[in-house]
Amino acid sequence: MTRIFSFFILLLFIFTACTSFNSEKQVISGKFSWTEWRRQAGWESYNADNYEPGVFLTEQLNSLINNKNKRISFILFSASWCGDSESEVPKIFKMFDIANIPLSKIELYGVDRAKRELSGTAEKFNILRVPTLIVLKNGNEIGRIVEHPLSSWEEDIFKILIQS
Repeated sequence: MTRIFSFFILLLFIFTACTSFNSEKQVISGKFSWTEWRRQAGWESYNADNYEPGVFLTEQLNSLINNKNKRISFILFSASWCGDSESEVPKIFKMFDIANIPLSKIELYGVDRAKRELSGTAEKFNILRVPTLIVLKNGNEIGRIVEHPLSSWEEDIFKILIQS
């Protein structure tokens, strides 16, 4: 009986520790600019210092994305409570900045723990994990990168764009 009681106490301790750890991070949802997101999520210090996007590919992305005939845009789903989002989303915005991609081509949505937000956009795109970057051409999805790129953000986006 003592072993069972000890086991349940241990489980209760683990559950309480995990619950309190996860609840420390603020959950914000909805559509945001990158500046608004960083302020509301408390990510002002996240700037991807260790990430250096490749110059050649960022120049190619600039050409492909800013081509007015292609009408390329992006939807990025992130979560303020998610470690992968904290790690990867600043890299994405750094890469877009270096490639001179206008922020007007990027919609950023924060999702709750159920991967939903009020507008229903996350549900429409069947978001299951974050971050998820969706690449659109003429408003239609042509590819997505979920959580982490296979190679790098710029290389994976480049591959999506040249295959479409």
